[in-house]
Amino acid sequence: MIYGLFFLAGWALHRRPELRHAWSRRARLRLALATLTAATAFVVFRDGVGSPWLSSGWIDLLRATFSWLMTLGLIGAFATRFEQAPWARFWSERAYLFYLLHLPIVLLLQRLLEAQPWPAIMKYLLIAGGTMIALEVAYRAWSGSRPKTSTRFLPERLAR
Repeated sequence: MIYGLFFLAGWALHRRPELRHAWSRRARLRLALATLTAATAFVVFRDGVGSPWLSSGWIDLLRATFSWLMTLGLIGAFATRFEQAPWARFWSERAYLFYLLHLPIVLLLQRLLEAQPWPAIMKYLLIAGGTMIALEVAYRAWSGSRPKTSTRFLPERLAR
């Protein structure tokens, strides 16, 4: 159910862009409250599985509060601070396609590397790097050969 609510919030933001600016007014306050909520959760639930707080619904309330405060706080922070930043535009144009395609690529690369006797960090770096390269190739194929964003902050060889 919570994913449906987040979807509706995203749809509302897409449909009415002025909401981003309305939600960005108290971004710092929301982020501070989210941090306070997370700290409260760590203190209250430090006892773990046997804690009576876990069965009373408090954990669900804190999770929901943290999720919404952090989401709205980050939307507000990005809307005010990074909306016109070239690097933010560069990544925001790719974000949805990367989100949709990353998991099959990661799983494929994990499967290909699982039998190798290499250190875990090496496998991780190969999977992360290979996934990013494959996703960038897919993005450029999907959107045309040239990115739509300003790439002046990238080295010349990457901007092509």
